[in-house]
Amino acid sequence: MSAAFGALVQGQSTTGPSPDDSGFSRRIATGAAVLGDYIYVDGGLLVTQSGTATSNESSPYMLQIPANSSWSNDAISFNQLYYTGSPRNNYPDILTSSDGGKMISWGGVSTNEQANSSSEYLWTMQPALSGMSWNLERVDTTSRRTTAQRSAGSGAVVCNNTAFFIGGWVNVDTDPSVDVPRTTKIPKVTTSIATCLANYAESGIVIVLGGETGQTAVYKEGERYVAFDQVHIYSIHKDEWLKQETTGSQPSNRSHFCTVSANGTNGTTEIFVYGGFNSQLSEAYDDLYVLTIPGFHWTKVDYPSSSPRADHACVRAGGRQMVVIGGANLGLSSQEAVYEDVDPWANGLGVFDLVNLSWSHIYSSENNDYDTPTSISDWYAAGNMKQIEWCSDEVKDLFSGHYMNGRNAPPSKNSTITIITSVVGGVTGTVAAMAIVIMLVRPGR
Repeated sequence: MSAAFGALVQGQSTTGPSPDDSGFSRRIATGAAVLGDYIYVDGGLLVTQSGTATSNESSPYMLQIPANSSWSNDAISFNQLYYTGSPRNNYPDILTSSDGGKMISWGGVSTNEQANSSSEYLWTMQPALSGMSWNLERVDTTSRRTTAQRSAGSGAVVCNNTAFFIGGWVNVDTDPSVDVPRTTKIPKVTTSIATCLANYAESGIVIVLGGETGQTAVYKEGERYVAFDQVHIYSIHKDEWLKQETTGSQPSNRSHFCTVSANGTNGTTEIFVYGGFNSQLSEAYDDLYVLTIPGFHWTKVDYPSSSPRADHACVRAGGRQMVVIGGANLGLSSQEAVYEDVDPWANGLGVFDLVNLSWSHIYSSENNDYDTPTSISDWYAAGNMKQIEWCSDEVKDLFSGHYMNGRNAPPSKNSTITIITSVVGGVTGTVAAMAIVIMLVRPGR
Protein backbone atom coordinates (compact mmCIF):
# COMPACT_ATOMS: atom_id res chain seq x y z
CA MET A 1 0.00 0.00 0.00
CA SER A 2 1.46 3.34 -0.99
CA ALA A 3 1.43 6.14 1.53
CA ALA A 4 -0.65 9.26 0.97
CA PHE A 5 1.43 12.42 0.91
CA GLY A 6 0.35 15.66 2.52
CA ALA A 7 1.38 19.22 1.86
CA LEU A 8 5.00 20.28 1.69
CA VAL A 9 6.34 22.49 4.45
CA GLN A 10 9.28 24.68 3.46
CA GLY A 11 12.04 25.27 5.98
CA GLN A 12 13.99 28.49 6.30
CA SER A 13 17.67 28.71 7.16
CA THR A 14 19.85 31.20 8.95
CA THR A 15 23.52 30.98 9.81
CA GLY A 16 23.50 31.56 13.53
CA PRO A 17 26.07 31.97 16.25
CA SER A 18 27.32 29.00 18.15
CA PRO A 19 25.03 28.07 21.05
CA ASP A 20 27.58 29.34 23.58
CA ASP A 21 27.02 32.87 22.28
CA SER A 22 23.38 32.76 23.39
CA GLY A 23 23.82 31.31 26.88
CA PHE A 24 23.89 27.67 25.77
CA SER A 25 24.06 25.21 28.66
CA ARG A 26 22.94 21.81 27.38
CA ARG A 27 21.05 20.03 24.64
CA ILE A 28 19.10 16.99 25.90
CA ALA A 29 17.06 14.16 24.31
CA THR A 30 17.77 15.18 20.73
CA GLY A 31 17.99 13.11 17.56
CA ALA A 32 20.75 13.22 14.94
CA ALA A 33 21.68 11.75 11.57
CA VAL A 34 24.21 12.29 8.79
CA LEU A 35 22.98 13.20 5.32
CA GLY A 36 25.37 14.27 2.59
CA ASP A 37 27.85 16.85 3.84
CA TYR A 38 26.10 17.63 7.12
CA ILE A 39 25.16 16.30 10.53
CA TYR A 40 21.55 17.23 11.31
CA VAL A 41 20.38 17.60 14.91
CA ASP A 42 16.68 17.99 15.67
CA GLY A 43 14.24 17.92 18.56
CA GLY A 44 14.99 17.73 22.25
CA LEU A 45 15.35 20.38 24.93
CA LEU A 46 17.61 23.41 24.69
CA VAL A 47 18.81 24.51 28.14
CA THR A 48 20.13 28.07 28.45
CA GLN A 49 21.44 30.21 31.27
CA SER A 50 21.27 33.95 31.80
CA GLY A 51 23.08 35.02 34.92
CA THR A 52 21.79 32.76 37.67
CA ALA A 53 18.56 31.90 35.83
CA THR A 54 18.22 28.61 33.95
CA SER A 55 15.51 27.89 31.41
CA ASN A 56 14.69 25.04 29.07
CA GLU A 57 12.46 24.90 26.02
CA SER A 58 11.78 22.81 22.97
CA SER A 59 14.59 23.39 20.51
CA PRO A 60 13.10 25.83 17.96
CA TYR A 61 15.30 24.81 15.03
CA MET A 62 17.25 22.01 13.40
CA LEU A 63 21.03 22.33 13.64
CA GLN A 64 23.14 21.74 10.54
CA ILE A 65 26.73 20.87 11.48
CA PRO A 66 29.32 20.60 8.68
CA ALA A 67 30.74 17.13 8.12
CA ASN A 68 32.75 18.17 5.04
CA SER A 69 34.99 20.67 6.84
CA SER A 70 37.07 20.43 9.99
CA TRP A 71 36.11 22.24 13.18
CA SER A 72 36.78 22.54 16.87
CA ASN A 73 33.88 22.31 19.30
CA ASP A 74 34.81 25.69 20.79
CA ALA A 75 34.97 27.44 17.40
CA ILE A 76 32.09 26.35 15.19
CA SER A 77 29.19 28.17 13.56
CA PHE A 78 25.95 26.28 13.00
CA ASN A 79 23.28 26.69 10.39
CA GLN A 80 19.90 26.90 12.09
CA LEU A 81 17.00 25.55 10.01
CA TYR A 82 13.60 26.90 11.05
CA TYR A 83 10.39 25.29 9.83
CA THR A 84 6.82 24.75 10.95
CA GLY A 85 4.32 21.90 10.83
CA SER A 86 6.33 18.96 12.08
CA PRO A 87 6.20 17.94 15.75
CA ARG A 88 8.89 19.24 18.10
CA ASN A 89 9.58 16.13 20.14
CA ASN A 90 12.04 14.84 22.68
CA TYR A 91 13.66 11.51 21.78
CA PRO A 92 12.78 11.64 18.06
CA ASP A 93 13.98 8.75 15.91
CA ILE A 94 15.84 10.37 13.00
CA LEU A 95 17.28 8.04 10.39
CA THR A 96 18.90 8.27 6.96
CA SER A 97 17.55 6.16 4.10
CA SER A 98 19.86 3.48 2.73
CA ASP A 99 20.51 5.44 -0.47
CA GLY A 100 21.47 8.53 1.52
CA GLY A 101 18.85 10.64 -0.23
CA LYS A 102 16.55 11.60 2.62
CA MET A 103 15.98 11.49 6.34
CA ILE A 104 12.90 10.17 8.09
CA SER A 105 11.56 11.16 11.49
CA TRP A 106 9.20 9.10 13.61
CA GLY A 107 8.23 8.92 17.24
CA GLY A 108 9.23 10.87 20.28
CA VAL A 109 7.58 12.64 23.21
CA SER A 110 5.67 15.86 22.67
CA THR A 111 7.38 18.80 24.34
CA ASN A 112 4.09 20.64 24.89
CA GLU A 113 2.60 17.77 26.93
CA GLN A 114 0.15 16.70 24.26
CA ALA A 115 0.75 14.89 20.98
CA ASN A 116 -1.21 16.58 18.18
CA SER A 117 -2.27 15.83 14.62
CA SER A 118 1.26 16.37 13.31
CA SER A 119 2.35 13.41 15.45
CA GLU A 120 0.29 11.11 13.23
CA TYR A 121 2.73 11.41 10.35
CA LEU A 122 6.00 9.89 9.35
CA TRP A 123 8.02 12.91 8.23
CA THR A 124 10.56 12.69 5.41
CA MET A 125 13.07 15.46 4.84
CA GLN A 126 15.05 16.12 1.69
CA PRO A 127 17.52 18.99 1.29
CA ALA A 128 16.78 21.65 -1.30
CA LEU A 129 19.31 22.31 -4.06
CA SER A 130 20.87 25.07 -1.97
CA GLY A 131 21.50 22.61 0.85
CA MET A 132 20.16 25.19 3.28
CA SER A 133 16.47 24.37 3.54
CA TRP A 134 14.16 21.40 3.78
CA ASN A 135 10.94 20.15 2.27
CA LEU A 136 8.97 18.08 4.75
CA GLU A 137 6.56 15.51 3.36
CA ARG A 138 3.85 14.43 5.74
CA VAL A 139 3.48 10.74 4.99
CA ASP A 140 0.04 9.69 6.19
CA THR A 141 -0.01 6.67 8.49
CA THR A 142 -3.57 7.10 9.73
CA SER A 143 -4.93 4.32 7.52
CA ARG A 144 -3.05 1.88 9.74
CA ARG A 145 -3.61 3.64 13.06
CA THR A 146 -4.37 0.47 15.00
CA THR A 147 -0.81 -0.76 14.62
CA ALA A 148 1.19 2.32 13.61
CA GLN A 149 1.12 4.11 16.94
CA ARG A 150 3.92 6.59 17.46
CA SER A 151 6.22 5.53 20.27
CA ALA A 152 9.24 6.79 22.16
CA GLY A 153 12.33 4.88 23.16
CA SER A 154 12.23 2.51 20.19
CA GLY A 155 15.26 0.71 18.84
CA ALA A 156 15.28 2.46 15.45
CA VAL A 157 17.41 1.58 12.43
CA VAL A 158 17.33 1.49 8.63
CA CYS A 159 18.53 -1.80 7.15
CA ASN A 160 18.65 -2.36 3.39
CA ASN A 161 15.88 0.14 2.61
CA THR A 162 13.66 -0.95 5.50
CA ALA A 163 13.20 1.13 8.65
CA PHE A 164 12.57 -0.79 11.87
CA PHE A 165 11.22 0.74 15.09
CA ILE A 166 11.43 -2.00 17.71
CA GLY A 167 9.64 -1.75 21.03
CA GLY A 168 9.36 1.54 22.89
CA TRP A 169 6.49 2.94 24.94
CA VAL A 170 3.34 4.90 24.16
CA ASN A 171 1.04 7.32 25.97
CA VAL A 172 -0.84 10.55 25.26
CA ASP A 173 2.45 12.42 24.81
CA THR A 174 3.57 10.18 21.94
CA ASP A 175 0.40 9.63 19.92
CA PRO A 176 -3.01 11.38 20.01
CA SER A 177 -4.82 8.11 19.30
CA VAL A 178 -3.57 6.52 22.53
CA ASP A 179 -6.04 6.80 25.42
CA VAL A 180 -3.39 6.45 28.11
CA PRO A 181 -2.47 9.29 30.51
CA ARG A 182 1.09 10.60 30.50
CA THR A 183 1.71 9.09 33.94
CA THR A 184 1.29 5.66 32.36
CA LYS A 185 3.48 4.13 29.68
CA ILE A 186 2.77 0.89 27.81
CA PRO A 187 6.05 -0.84 26.95
CA LYS A 188 7.64 -3.99 25.72
CA VAL A 189 11.36 -3.32 25.47
CA THR A 190 12.30 0.36 25.54
CA THR A 191 15.35 2.63 25.24
CA SER A 192 17.26 -0.16 23.53
CA ILE A 193 19.48 0.50 20.50
CA ALA A 194 19.17 -1.30 17.17
CA THR A 195 22.04 -1.72 14.70
CA CYS A 196 21.89 -2.97 11.11
CA LEU A 197 24.34 -5.54 9.77
CA ALA A 198 23.42 -5.25 6.11
CA ASN A 199 25.93 -7.79 4.80
CA TYR A 200 24.64 -10.74 6.82
CA ALA A 201 22.08 -13.26 5.55
CA GLU A 202 19.94 -12.56 2.50
CA SER A 203 18.37 -9.27 3.62
CA GLY A 204 20.55 -8.25 6.54
CA ILE A 205 20.02 -8.63 10.27
CA VAL A 206 19.20 -6.25 13.12
CA ILE A 207 21.12 -6.38 16.40
CA VAL A 208 19.27 -5.11 19.51
CA LEU A 209 21.27 -4.12 22.60
CA GLY A 210 20.41 -3.10 26.14
CA GLY A 211 17.54 -0.98 27.37
CA GLU A 212 14.72 -1.78 29.77
CA THR A 213 11.62 -3.93 29.81
CA GLY A 214 8.56 -3.93 32.04
CA GLN A 215 7.29 -7.07 33.72
CA THR A 216 3.72 -5.84 33.40
CA ALA A 217 1.72 -3.85 30.88
CA VAL A 218 2.60 -0.61 32.70
CA TYR A 219 6.18 0.56 32.30
CA LYS A 220 8.18 1.77 35.28
CA GLU A 221 11.62 3.13 34.47
CA GLY A 222 14.42 0.91 35.66
CA GLU A 223 12.11 -1.94 36.67
CA ARG A 224 14.08 -4.46 34.68
CA TYR A 225 17.12 -4.00 32.47
CA VAL A 226 18.17 -6.01 29.44
CA ALA A 227 21.72 -7.16 30.18
CA PHE A 228 24.52 -6.89 27.63
CA ASP A 229 25.67 -10.48 28.18
CA GLN A 230 23.32 -11.57 25.42
CA VAL A 231 22.71 -10.12 21.97
CA HIS A 232 19.27 -10.32 20.37
CA ILE A 233 19.30 -10.80 16.61
CA TYR A 234 16.44 -10.32 14.19
CA SER A 235 16.73 -12.11 10.84
CA ILE A 236 14.86 -9.95 8.34
CA HIS A 237 14.51 -12.58 5.62
CA LYS A 238 13.37 -15.36 7.96
CA ASP A 239 11.33 -13.07 10.25
CA GLU A 240 12.68 -14.69 13.39
CA TRP A 241 14.60 -13.81 16.53
CA LEU A 242 17.89 -15.44 17.48
CA LYS A 243 20.26 -14.88 20.38
CA GLN A 244 23.95 -15.21 21.16
CA GLU A 245 25.90 -14.97 24.40
CA THR A 246 28.75 -12.46 24.61
CA THR A 247 32.15 -12.55 26.31
CA GLY A 248 34.57 -9.92 27.58
CA SER A 249 34.06 -6.73 29.59
CA GLN A 250 30.42 -5.87 28.96
CA PRO A 251 28.64 -2.62 29.91
CA SER A 252 26.71 -2.55 33.16
CA ASN A 253 22.91 -2.41 32.96
CA ARG A 254 21.77 0.91 31.50
CA SER A 255 19.46 2.75 29.14
CA HIS A 256 19.55 6.15 27.39
CA PHE A 257 22.95 5.39 25.81
CA CYS A 258 23.98 5.83 22.18
CA THR A 259 25.77 3.70 19.61
CA VAL A 260 27.50 3.88 16.25
CA SER A 261 28.83 1.00 14.16
CA ALA A 262 31.57 0.56 11.56
CA ASN A 263 32.73 -2.26 9.28
CA GLY A 264 36.38 -3.30 9.40
CA THR A 265 38.38 -4.49 6.40
CA ASN A 266 38.69 -7.98 7.87
CA GLY A 267 34.97 -8.70 7.77
CA THR A 268 34.18 -7.59 11.32
CA THR A 269 31.65 -5.02 12.49
CA GLU A 270 32.26 -3.03 15.67
CA ILE A 271 29.40 -1.51 17.67
CA PHE A 272 30.49 1.33 19.98
CA VAL A 273 28.30 1.88 23.07
CA TYR A 274 28.74 5.18 24.90
CA GLY A 275 27.31 6.57 28.13
CA GLY A 276 23.84 5.95 29.51
CA PHE A 277 21.97 5.92 32.80
CA ASN A 278 20.85 3.41 35.42
CA SER A 279 17.86 4.77 37.33
CA GLN A 280 18.05 2.03 39.97
CA LEU A 281 21.52 3.25 40.93
CA SER A 282 20.89 6.92 40.03
CA GLU A 283 24.12 6.75 38.07
CA ALA A 284 25.04 8.20 34.69
CA TYR A 285 28.08 6.92 32.83
CA ASP A 286 31.04 8.30 30.94
CA ASP A 287 32.42 5.06 29.57
CA LEU A 288 32.70 3.39 26.20
CA TYR A 289 32.52 -0.26 25.18
CA VAL A 290 33.06 -1.98 21.84
CA LEU A 291 31.20 -5.13 20.77
CA THR A 292 32.87 -6.84 17.85
CA ILE A 293 30.87 -9.05 15.50
CA PRO A 294 31.16 -11.97 14.64
CA GLY A 295 33.26 -12.55 17.76
CA PHE A 296 30.53 -11.27 20.11
CA HIS A 297 33.30 -10.02 22.38
CA TRP A 298 33.15 -6.85 24.47
CA THR A 299 36.13 -4.55 25.02
CA LYS A 300 36.09 -1.63 27.45
CA VAL A 301 37.99 1.44 26.29
CA ASP A 302 40.37 2.68 28.96
CA TYR A 303 40.11 6.40 29.74
CA PRO A 304 39.32 8.47 32.86
CA SER A 305 35.65 9.31 33.31
CA SER A 306 34.98 13.05 33.46
CA SER A 307 31.61 13.85 31.88
CA PRO A 308 28.81 11.34 32.61
CA ARG A 309 25.93 11.75 30.17
CA ALA A 310 22.70 10.18 28.97
CA ASP A 311 19.94 11.29 26.62
CA HIS A 312 22.59 12.19 24.05
CA ALA A 313 22.84 11.40 20.34
CA CYS A 314 25.81 10.15 18.39
CA VAL A 315 26.62 9.64 14.71
CA ARG A 316 29.57 8.32 12.73
CA ALA A 317 31.08 10.93 10.42
CA GLY A 318 34.38 11.63 8.70
CA GLY A 319 35.01 7.93 8.19
CA ARG A 320 36.39 6.99 11.59
CA GLN A 321 34.89 9.46 14.06
CA MET A 322 31.94 9.35 16.41
CA VAL A 323 30.41 12.77 17.02
CA VAL A 324 28.45 12.95 20.29
CA ILE A 325 25.78 15.62 20.60
CA GLY A 326 24.32 16.83 23.87
CA GLY A 327 23.21 14.78 26.82
CA ALA A 328 23.09 15.39 30.56
CA ASN A 329 24.24 13.89 33.83
CA LEU A 330 20.96 12.29 34.89
CA GLY A 331 22.64 10.95 38.01
CA LEU A 332 22.47 14.34 39.73
CA SER A 333 20.14 14.78 42.70
CA SER A 334 17.26 16.60 40.98
CA GLN A 335 15.95 17.76 37.62
CA GLU A 336 16.90 21.31 38.58
CA ALA A 337 20.47 20.17 39.23
CA VAL A 338 20.57 18.44 35.84
CA TYR A 339 19.51 21.65 34.07
CA GLU A 340 21.88 23.84 36.09
CA ASP A 341 24.88 21.61 35.30
CA VAL A 342 26.58 23.29 32.32
CA ASP A 343 27.95 20.88 29.73
CA PRO A 344 31.77 20.78 30.05
CA TRP A 345 31.98 20.10 26.31
CA ALA A 346 31.94 23.33 24.32
CA ASN A 347 28.65 23.55 22.43
CA GLY A 348 27.76 20.10 23.76
CA LEU A 349 29.95 18.36 21.17
CA GLY A 350 32.51 15.58 21.66
CA VAL A 351 34.54 13.67 19.07
CA PHE A 352 35.83 10.12 19.49
CA ASP A 353 38.35 8.45 17.16
CA LEU A 354 37.04 4.94 16.51
CA VAL A 355 40.43 3.55 15.48
CA ASN A 356 42.79 5.13 18.01
CA LEU A 357 40.07 4.92 20.69
CA SER A 358 40.66 8.45 21.94
CA TRP A 359 38.60 11.59 22.66
CA SER A 360 39.15 14.99 21.08
CA HIS A 361 37.49 18.40 20.74
CA ILE A 362 38.48 18.55 17.06
CA TYR A 363 36.56 17.01 14.15
CA SER A 364 38.57 16.18 11.01
CA SER A 365 36.80 16.15 7.65
CA GLU A 366 39.49 14.06 6.01
CA ASN A 367 38.01 10.87 4.68
CA ASN A 368 40.03 8.54 6.86
CA ASP A 369 38.78 5.00 6.44
CA TYR A 370 37.75 3.00 9.47
CA ASP A 371 39.60 -0.15 10.40
CA THR A 372 39.22 -2.43 13.39
CA PRO A 373 41.19 -1.18 16.43
CA THR A 374 44.44 -3.05 17.03
CA SER A 375 43.37 -4.55 20.37
CA ILE A 376 40.31 -6.11 18.74
CA SER A 377 42.25 -7.34 15.69
CA ASP A 378 44.68 -8.99 18.10
CA TRP A 379 41.78 -10.80 19.77
CA TYR A 380 40.85 -12.40 16.45
CA ALA A 381 44.48 -13.10 15.53
CA ALA A 382 44.83 -15.08 18.76
CA GLY A 383 42.30 -17.59 17.42
CA ASN A 384 39.48 -16.71 19.79
CA MET A 385 36.80 -17.33 17.15
CA LYS A 386 37.44 -21.04 17.69
CA GLN A 387 36.51 -20.69 21.36
CA ILE A 388 33.02 -19.25 20.82
CA GLU A 389 30.17 -21.30 22.24
CA TRP A 390 27.37 -20.72 19.75
CA CYS A 391 23.81 -20.70 21.08
CA SER A 392 22.56 -22.61 18.04
CA ASP A 393 23.78 -24.07 14.76
CA GLU A 394 21.74 -21.42 12.96
CA VAL A 395 23.62 -18.61 14.68
CA LYS A 396 26.93 -20.35 14.04
CA ASP A 397 26.19 -20.71 10.34
CA LEU A 398 25.14 -17.07 10.15
CA PHE A 399 28.27 -15.60 11.74
CA SER A 400 31.21 -18.02 11.77
CA GLY A 401 32.26 -17.39 8.16
CA HIS A 402 32.47 -13.62 8.30
CA TYR A 403 35.85 -13.00 9.89
CA MET A 404 38.42 -12.47 7.10
CA ASN A 405 35.64 -13.11 4.61
CA GLY A 406 33.83 -9.78 4.64
CA ARG A 407 31.25 -9.13 1.96
CA ASN A 408 30.07 -5.79 0.72
CA ALA A 409 26.55 -4.69 1.53
CA PRO A 410 24.15 -4.77 -1.44
CA PRO A 411 24.07 -1.54 -3.45
CA SER A 412 21.73 1.18 -2.26
CA LYS A 413 18.52 1.80 -4.15
CA ASN A 414 16.64 5.02 -4.74
CA SER A 415 13.76 4.92 -2.31
CA THR A 416 10.20 6.00 -1.86
CA ILE A 417 8.05 5.42 1.20
CA THR A 418 5.56 2.64 1.76
CA ILE A 419 4.08 2.08 5.21
CA ILE A 420 3.83 -1.55 6.27
CA THR A 421 3.07 -2.01 9.94
CA SER A 422 4.06 -5.42 11.11
CA VAL A 423 4.39 -7.70 14.07
CA VAL A 424 7.92 -9.05 14.01
CA GLY A 425 7.38 -12.69 14.78
CA GLY A 426 8.52 -14.37 17.96
CA VAL A 427 10.17 -13.23 21.15
CA THR A 428 13.68 -14.00 22.34
CA GLY A 429 14.29 -13.51 26.05
CA THR A 430 13.08 -10.05 27.02
CA VAL A 431 13.02 -8.50 23.56
CA ALA A 432 9.57 -7.36 22.47
CA ALA A 433 7.98 -8.80 19.38
CA MET A 434 6.13 -5.68 18.27
CA ALA A 435 7.80 -3.46 15.72
CA ILE A 436 6.81 -0.93 13.11
CA VAL A 437 8.35 -1.79 9.76
CA ILE A 438 8.58 0.87 7.06
CA MET A 439 9.65 -0.23 3.61
CA LEU A 440 11.76 2.19 1.60
CA VAL A 441 11.23 0.54 -1.78
CA ARG A 442 12.32 1.28 -5.32
CA PRO A 443 9.97 3.37 -7.45
CA GLY A 444 7.73 1.37 -9.73
CA ARG A 445 7.27 -1.56 -7.43
